[in-house]
Amino acid sequence: MPSRSAIALIVAFWLATLGFAFYREVWPRLMASGPPPLAIDLAEEASPNVSVKWTIYRGDHKIGRLTTHMSYDDRDDTFRQTHEYHQLEFTFQDAMVRVPQLKLTTRVNRAGELREQTMDGKLVVELSVGKFEAEVTVHGTVSEGVFSGRCVMKSPLGDIDQALDPAPVPTGQALNPLLVMNRINGLRGGQSWRVVEIDPLGDAVAALVNGQMAKLGLPTFQPQREPIFARVSASPEPLLWNGEEHECWVIEFRGRDAKAKTWVRVRDGKVLRQDAFGMGERLTIERND
Repeated sequence: MPSRSAIALIVAFWLATLGFAFYREVWPRLMASGPPPLAIDLAEEASPNVSVKWTIYRGDHKIGRLTTHMSYDDRDDTFRQTHEYHQLEFTFQDAMVRVPQLKLTTRVNRAGELREQTMDGKLVVELSVGKFEAEVTVHGTVSEGVFSGRCVMKSPLGDIDQALDPAPVPTGQALNPLLVMNRINGLRGGQSWRVVEIDPLGDAVAALVNGQMAKLGLPTFQPQREPIFARVSASPEPLLWNGEEHECWVIEFRGRDAKAKTWVRVRDGKVLRQDAFGMGERLTIERND
């Protein structure tokens, strides 16, 4: 059995990795359970071929930056959405987690169905017993409705190069308004729909984490699956952004233990801000330009 300090470091690292280093349980990646009621035009998103920059806050304190980008690949008629987190820094229980860079790439077909997902990043975890750095790459593809992939980790606690357990992937659009999008079109007051959490990459990594925990004699866990309900505000609401008020549709997502809001400017469909509330925390991602 490893020492208590080694176990603490391992647990802290795996919790950060499982959460993609960013409070996964507060701001989960979600997908609509049926045909999405909102229009996310992939071709329109990819056509400007520009990156959008965002600032990430925990409460009123800046904790990092995010850059998003959508591109089109004419070789296989697919779209790639990239989320790059920069200089994330937050506390998780007694650990200080620093993420110099973390990149999540999602590839979907023209219908928006998931085809490939990759997470690549570097973590620094600091505890009272010490500090260590680790590099992680998780990559997987979808074939015949099943997500299969591999996790490679390099750290002072040992290296891992292991296949992920296959995870089923339901059909349907893999991008939705709770992901940080550049633009959302087609909103109207009072729209509502039911959302369920579908995260094949997260499910596969969770299975790997449980395997590592079991080897250490530590308790395992199962990702929570709870229904989340979304509703668009009955009428536009004002949002102070960049020193000016903007009329926005507000999409509110509510679950048992957390809620989130997405602010979409009425005149052009641009997403200006996203808020998430849960576990006594408020996280905000705000557009810079």
